[in-house]
This record gives sequence, structure tokens and C-alpha cells, in this order.
Amino acid sequence: MRRLKDFLLEGTRRVGQTKDVTITVAEESMQVTIRAISYDDYEDIRRGSLILKGNQQDFRIGKFNLGLVLAGTVDPNFKDATLLEKAGVSTPEDLIKTMLLPGEIEALAQEILKLSGLNTSINELKEEAKN
Repeated sequence: MRRLKDFLLEGTRRVGQTKDVTITVAEESMQVTIRAISYDDYEDIRRGSLILKGNQQDFRIGKFNLGLVLAGTVDPNFKDATLLEKAGVSTPEDLIKTMLLPGEIEALAQEILKLSGLNTSINELKEEAKN
């Protein structure tokens, strides 16, 4: 078995690593280029998805998925001005919500989580965020 220290000494950086994945959009297979997000990006997205309600935290799964898709998608670039204009929206988040169905957004978010080494389900993340 390989030792973690040996791997670390090689200096292989995996944050930002890209991968082409196929998702189904409008019943058609489409290629998307995603990237592994950093720990800091993940934490920012997770924290931004928490809403305080009284003395409890509510985890907004839709907001979390949008953050993952925005941070972890390379192509298409959801910040592209031409795409925003064509869709008639002003923000990348609105572009994603307008052009993709919730299940398509979640499928893309799951691929980004896997590439980033987070092989957990969205429900597990929701429980983790509550604690």
C-alpha cells in the first residue's frame, strides 16, 4: 500500500483538475467540463447555503447545488455575457435556474462533488450542515 506522505511529496495538485462528464439535459446526453473545487470554495458554498431560523440552521440544498455548479463548471461558462444575454437574465445563478431543471442541476452538482473527492450524497451533506 502506498503511503500518503509519498503522495504528498510528489506535489500532485488535484484542486482545479478538470474532467469531461456527460449529463442528460432535455432527454439528450450533453458534455460538460467540470473542475474539482478547493476546500475553501466548498466551505464558502456550504456556509452560504445555511440560513438561521431562530436558534436552528436550515440548509438550502438548492442554493448549495447552484453554488457547486457555478464554482465547478468550466464549460459552459455560466458567467459568459453572451449566454446571460441570450437567456435574458442578469446573473449566472439565474441562467442556471432558467436553463436547467432541478434534477439536471443536482446531477451536475453530484459530478462536481465526486471529482472534488466528496463522495457523499446531498442528504448526508444536509445532515452534516445541521450539526
